[in-house]
Amino acid sequence: MIDLVIRGGQIIDGSGREASAGDVAIDAGRIVEVGSRSTLSARREISADGAYVTPGFVDIHTHYDAQVLWDPLVNPSSEHGVTSVVIGNCGLGLAPVRPPDRKAVQRLLGGVEDIPQATLEQGIRWSWEDYPEYLKALASSPRSVEVGALIGHAALRVYAMGAERAYRDAARPDEIAQMADQLRQALAAGALGLSTSRSRLDRDCDGRSTPSCFALDEELYALADVLRAEDRGVIGLAFRGCGLICDASVPTFLLTHWSRDRRRGPRFPLEWIVHKQTAETAALFGLNDRGLLRSGLRADVNVIDFSRLQLEPPRVEHDLPAAGRRLVQGARGYVATLVAGQITREDGRDTGARPGGLARTHTR
Repeated sequence: MIDLVIRGGQIIDGSGREASAGDVAIDAGRIVEVGSRSTLSARREISADGAYVTPGFVDIHTHYDAQVLWDPLVNPSSEHGVTSVVIGNCGLGLAPVRPPDRKAVQRLLGGVEDIPQATLEQGIRWSWEDYPEYLKALASSPRSVEVGALIGHAALRVYAMGAERAYRDAARPDEIAQMADQLRQALAAGALGLSTSRSRLDRDCDGRSTPSCFALDEELYALADVLRAEDRGVIGLAFRGCGLICDASVPTFLLTHWSRDRRRGPRFPLEWIVHKQTAETAALFGLNDRGLLRSGLRADVNVIDFSRLQLEPPRVEHDLPAAGRRLVQGARGYVATLVAGQITREDGRDTGARPGGLARTHTR
């Protein structure tokens, strides 16, 4: 007897192919069967009659670097069918960091992402210096989603050069070598890659542009050489000023607006929208154990009542450490979300399951 069968749904498998009716069978955190009616007996069944069954969404651009340290829900992304997130974008990050420079990287993250310093002061419990230690800290806390991490270029500069020079000067050859060595260690420990930013709009709490803006070509080439040797990627610039109220709700907006509700201009096939935030995003970071409904892959799955799917109005929450305030936006219409075969959300409610760990690059 297996763990679970999702029965009678319209399966959108993440490949971009047209939806088809069938069942998805799951056991021990993996998909064991996808297709026509399954004959396998299961301890639990979910009826997907009238609903779509999709892979869990893989959000590769988030700034939950601090939040994942205190929030096991990783809310609101977990409310929007997201089962994997990538942190460390835009050159930001909390590691590597020497104790005297913790305040500097904290003020950079808070300045760019408008996170109150009181929240970060109370919420971050520093227990690491190098990047492997940081990944161990991430892996030690169970969550409702998987977390993958990029190493941020700004943090590398601060680590190698110190907080003052990183915001002002070109790196010396010995400092570039130290950055390259830290990058190698991070990749070996499980970092998905390196992120950087050249945007002068990315500023710390003191109004200083992010340290990666001051890197010369030879520094970038040295880091790129490490990535090339390890067959990893550089993630580039962030786009600012896009006017989103709550960008964590984008996965739901993409489904509802671009595939169903758009009135001016053509709509996109739902299968294509799902592909763009499952198989395509997972493959970009080598997360090849997810993003598709295929036998043998992780059972990260959504069951979606598309006729009911809609964004809720944005709301103000004071749920950050030190009673910090933020805007969040939920959704209705997600029948169930599964991470590694465990139901983390059902009918819009958290189940208490925390199967999410540290996402690492995989090969099929």
